[in-house]
Amino acid sequence: FITAASFKNRRFDAKCLSGVNRLLTEVKVEQILRLTDLYHHCSTLFTFGTAASQPFTDHPGLRRYGSMFHELTPTTGKDLCIFLAETSIHPHRLLTMTRKAFAGAGYNVKIYLPNIKAHTEGNLIFVDHVDEHFMDGARACVSDGNLWIYNLASTLAIPQCIIANNGWQRSRTATAVQRMGIGTARLDLDLSMELLYES
Repeated sequence: FITAASFKNRRFDAKCLSGVNRLLTEVKVEQILRLTDLYHHCSTLFTFGTAASQPFTDHPGLRRYGSMFHELTPTTGKDLCIFLAETSIHPHRLLTMTRKAFAGAGYNVKIYLPNIKAHTEGNLIFVDHVDEHFMDGARACVSDGNLWIYNLASTLAIPQCIIANNGWQRSRTATAVQRMGIGTARLDLDLSMELLYES
């Protein structure tokens, strides 16, 4: 599985390949030193998303699938979904922020935050896992740029607000959302209760 960001001419920490190289060592196969070398050993590469969301130059063996999901039916509604699993902000600060921003709103807010148990507080519905029904009835989604959530929202035509950092994947997702006109992006370093609500 690859993304367009994988083919950027950017240096990255070699430890990104440590898991792959551990496995290769166990099976007594030569180490992979560059990500592009790994792709040369693959018979098939695949990605999810349109050419606009995952722009690649033609690459032999690349298979493109529009969605990660099979036969999803979009449902319109007025709910908000928030998925923030990877941010530099502590989960309890995120919890306080979401409570202050959305408690008592005239719509439900489904929220996934790391290490927060499933419970309900009025219109705030905290979940401890996410599946393909997470966005049923949603009108918008706030996320950390997670590719699965991004693809789900894109498949269901739900506008997105990406809370990104300067990491290669999250910043790439934020850029794609803005370029395609399907949402907006903010940096998690700037995130506050007011910015979360207004975004």
